[in-house]
Amino acid sequence: MGNEADFKRARRKEVLLAQSAVYRAGLSNAQNVVKAKLQRESLAQILLGNAAAAVFGVFKRRSKPTGFGWGTVAPLALSGISILVRKIRLKPVLRGVLITGVVGAVASVVLKRKKARAALH
Repeated sequence: MGNEADFKRARRKEVLLAQSAVYRAGLSNAQNVVKAKLQRESLAQILLGNAAAAVFGVFKRRSKPTGFGWGTVAPLALSGISILVRKIRLKPVLRGVLITGVVGAVASVVLKRKKARAALH
């Protein structure tokens, strides 16, 4: 009976050691993911995505009594993008994507407004 108890104890120890190795590997992986997400480029992408969503939300609401409109938001958005480009020193490819996205967003807003005005007349 002593051998059987020793065998169960040894088996349990092996299982615990294997589980702890998996746990440590998971922690290491999580640390690597956090480090990757805290890089300048990743933070810039997250920030730009959130800013774009906020601007889109303002335009989507179209509530004129609040005072938000293209004329009030555009200077703020453009100055924010300008500060990001200067401070973070984005890679040239990311900078090109950013500029293309901004130009596309502005063109989209302008075209939608023209279509809406044409539909009213």
